[in-house]
Amino acid sequence: MDYYSVHLPKFKLLSPKTIAEATTLLSQHQENTAILAGGTDLIPEMRKRKRTPEYVLSLKSIPGLDRIEQRGGKVIFGPLVTLNQVKASPVIRDRYAVLAEAADKFGNNQIRNMATVAGNLCNSSCCADTASPLMVLGAQLKLISALGERILPVEKFCQTPFKPTLKKEELLVEIAIPQSSPTTVGTYLKYTLPGATGYSFVGVAVTLDIANKVCKEARIALVASSQCWLREGCLYECPFPFRAGEAESVLKGKGKDDAAIEKAADMAAQSAHPMVNTDYTREMIKVFTRRALAQTWDKAKQRGLA
Repeated sequence: MDYYSVHLPKFKLLSPKTIAEATTLLSQHQENTAILAGGTDLIPEMRKRKRTPEYVLSLKSIPGLDRIEQRGGKVIFGPLVTLNQVKASPVIRDRYAVLAEAADKFGNNQIRNMATVAGNLCNSSCCADTASPLMVLGAQLKLISALGERILPVEKFCQTPFKPTLKKEELLVEIAIPQSSPTTVGTYLKYTLPGATGYSFVGVAVTLDIANKVCKEARIALVASSQCWLREGCLYECPFPFRAGEAESVLKGKGKDDAAIEKAADMAAQSAHPMVNTDYTREMIKVFTRRALAQTWDKAKQRGLA
């Protein structure tokens, strides 16, 4: 078992008051600087001496980074927005239910009060609960450094386990979700093994755009981890959450069809490449994809779309 220290290793705290100041400080100290948002991953790692940064750059003194806003037809939230804020937001619950459901299933209430969506993405964990919902919602991320800014979709930001496409001098400052069709319905389901401390073994995010009882567009993103339930860390670098494109194509142009749902669930399972427990993981993906699709069609029916 890893050693937990009561005390954190020594570090210098940087508390910028603006994004510009933060990026300037990060460019000066990028080689050994950790970013502090919620701290639910960083603090335990520092206590276990898995990370011993010389500098910790806190975003907590920068105003406005904890807001969920509607701007330019998009919903935008900053890097300090917590999972409980997402869960409680009327806009997210009404228009982006798949993300609200993922937030609700994230850890426990104490963790959700501190953990941020941005931190969950920047950790780039194989079992990140927020990544797959943001993928099916078409979310884009704004990254800023002292040299400028760039925009990336979630799929390109999170491609390698625990190594986000984030340069050492960059900050993730905005997560933007485009306006969804009023006929879009979504569901997020996850399966956690006993003793997994909330980590997803399997997660399925689904959105269906349904009009006249027919699916115009389907999006499915999957979590397929292996042994992330081990309290002392992952033994395997499982694939990061990914879109199941072939499974999506099976549903397009069809109404609620049990055979199509079954085929899509089977194709979703086959698209996964878990490192261990291969057969069991794929079977659980199949089961939970089937359930997520069925529940999404039921929600559509309740709204008079199917």
